Amino acid sequence: MSFSRILVPLDGSPAGNSILPSAIALSKKLNAELRIHAVVDHATGQLPAYFVADGGRGVELPSEFDIDFRQLPEWQKITEDRLDKAKGYLADAEKIIQDAGVTVESSTSVGDPTLEINAAAKRVNADLIVLGSSGWSDLPNGLVGSVVERMLQSSTVPMIIFRSGTEAGGFSASGNISQVITGLDGSKLAEQGLEVAASLSRAFGAGLTLVTATETTTRGIDPEVAERFNAGPSDYLGRVAKSISKNGVKASTMVASGPAAQELCRIAHEAGESVIVVTTRGRSGFSRWTLGSITDRVVRTAMCPVIAVPSIKE
Repeated sequence: MSFSRILVPLDGSPAGNSILPSAIALSKKLNAELRIHAVVDHATGQLPAYFVADGGRGVELPSEFDIDFRQLPEWQKITEDRLDKAKGYLADAEKIIQDAGVTVESSTSVGDPTLEINAAAKRVNADLIVLGSSGWSDLPNGLVGSVVERMLQSSTVPMIIFRSGTEAGGFSASGNISQVITGLDGSKLAEQGLEVAASLSRAFGAGLTLVTATETTTRGIDPEVAERFNAGPSDYLGRVAKSISKNGVKASTMVASGPAAQELCRIAHEAGESVIVVTTRGRSGFSRWTLGSITDRVVRTAMCPVIAVPSIKE
């Protein structure tokens, strides 16, 4: 798998703009073009709460008023002003990217952010979407309602998610990845992330580690018992690693004891300059995970970039 075109949605915020250095470094390493895109919400004005849903993003519920408020001149003007502002900060970002020697184009659209980002990705034939996320762990409902959560649920394009406002585990500072950590749960669905992981490993000359986790800890028990307990997962990972090696990628394997998300983040942290690859859907395997929820937890807590690969249900 190759990456030739990367989509970077921007909202003009400092947190959003903080992912630009990472996107630039990534595009250089993958020899890919960048497409930056801004989504402007429809100006909905001060409408009754029952008329507008989804945090004022213009999702209309049935109403007794036969009026499309978005067509009113004063609200059209607000939308046009927002578009002008978006084009302004995209122009600034475009200059930064061009000065770094990377090919870039920009675009804007009006509507629901998640729908518009997915549409933009399809329109430009993006191979990868770069998203920024600030500390979701501070939110009372975790990922609920965030654009990134909705992208995890709906995107058909792989996404790399950086924690906004940080050095992204050293990636944006060095432009390097030394280890690709791939989470597997024994299902074919989870294995659909392997092609992306292998491609990144080749592009960055990085090591590839295949990880599965068992919820029942084997720490502190007899080593022989632990070995027998982990035999199934270990044999499975060995078969996957052997299959990958046919494509010229050498992978190491690791069976971790503990909650899957926690173990993936721990392994990535100990590895240093790393990225975690998981699929957005999966089925219970050796450790009885539901991989979709694991992906949410990894994205919320990992300090390194996380690549979420949409899986296709069998």
